[in-house]
Amino acid sequence: MVKYVYDDNKKLVHVDELNKKQKEDDIDDEIFYDKLNDIEYMRRCISYTGAIDPTRTVGYARVSSKQYQNIENQLAIFRELGIEHIFSDRMSGFKYKGMERPAFRDMMKYIEMHPNINTLIIYELSRLGRNWADSIDTWSKLTTEKNINIISLTEPFTHNVDEDNKKILVSIFAWLNEQESKRTSLRTKAGQYRARQEKGIKIGRLPKVYFQREFVENLRERGWSWDEIAHHKDVRCHVSTIYRARKQWEIDDNLGTSHYKLYEKSYQRWKKNQLVKKGQI
Repeated sequence: MVKYVYDDNKKLVHVDELNKKQKEDDIDDEIFYDKLNDIEYMRRCISYTGAIDPTRTVGYARVSSKQYQNIENQLAIFRELGIEHIFSDRMSGFKYKGMERPAFRDMMKYIEMHPNINTLIIYELSRLGRNWADSIDTWSKLTTEKNINIISLTEPFTHNVDEDNKKILVSIFAWLNEQESKRTSLRTKAGQYRARQEKGIKIGRLPKVYFQREFVENLRERGWSWDEIAHHKDVRCHVSTIYRARKQWEIDDNLGTSHYKLYEKSYQRWKKNQLVKKGQI
């Protein structure tokens, strides 16, 4: 395991000291990029105007991806409504059933331990899950066995339709959510296949050094070897990773395009952290 890396003057720096300093200077890249960037739009989508008793209500929020989705939008809306007990998961609602998600399990236990709870607030039905069978089973358990009234803030049929028709509509919308998830997956795979076959684009997470082309080329101009660049404190990767990045740079040059647009969020997160670490922000 690497113990030392190079600083800008090719002096060796112990990795532990560097990690400690970076940890002190680091920021939560999940927050700075798109925290609440669409909160106003989400507020406009809310159709529920009824009263909420915070002492008898819990909220459940979910996003599918830890890296590219921010759950703060849902949490902020729940807090604005005065909901005190909020449970949140960052897991796929299609791959994982309700009881396979930690926060959802905690919410069910909390409801069992507090008989006074009679309402569950969600932003939309798909937050319960995108698996049709599991969504129906979850809805039935909460409404029938636990006597919980489920309110979706953006779907009026959950709070202004009689129970019999509500079950039908919930079943239809749960099926639509599942189909939407399947179609999205198919479109993504088709796009990835086309990108690989037609343009030679590498699919998957790009290494950090890919976004450091200008920095790497600057070090090369100063006489740094590829191995020395790989061990620079701001690069810190295997030399083979740099070779892969160089190969992708060549593909970008030939295509006259860049992966920056395809991976803009990753690039913006990295760029922001670099500016913060340099004290420019």
